[in-house]
Amino acid sequence: MLKKIKKIYDAVSVLIVIVLVILALLLVGVRLFGIKPFTVLSGSMEPRYHVGSVVYVADVRPEELSVGDALTFSNNGTVITHEIVEIIEADSPENMYFVTKGLTNNITDGRIPVRDIIGKPVFSIPYLGYVAEYFQKPSGLIGVVCAIVILMAVSFILDIFVKDEKDADASEKQSSSSD
Repeated sequence: MLKKIKKIYDAVSVLIVIVLVILALLLVGVRLFGIKPFTVLSGSMEPRYHVGSVVYVADVRPEELSVGDALTFSNNGTVITHEIVEIIEADSPENMYFVTKGLTNNITDGRIPVRDIIGKPVFSIPYLGYVAEYFQKPSGLIGVVCAIVILMAVSFILDIFVKDEKDADASEKQSSSSD
């Protein structure tokens, strides 16, 4: 009986580890490829980017951008992703300005200088932002650490009981064969 429980537990543990590795890759690992993940916190870009999504942003040269593209930029420390509605050309790409606006907003964000551009969204994953926000809070991090410790402790305890059961079975077989 314990062997079956151990097998089920091992399968669930492997599944949990796989999910955690995938989450780590989606939330942190993508940075190795120059892609920055950001959580969508408002509905200003609905239906393109839903609240709670993670938007993955790649570096972009200003001359590669056009009206209608989404653009992620910093505005007084706040990261915003809005659509480009106008490009103000200049003598060099570094001096260009972009006028952006959320799809559901009535007013523009004003002129966005090139120095404030973070990049261009390349894809998004709905709902992943809720997970990312949870893991960034102390309670989420403590919860993950506690879950890992509990998984390890249960695995250790099951290993002990399964080993004891095997030892008992082996000694029982040995004593019955010597009779």
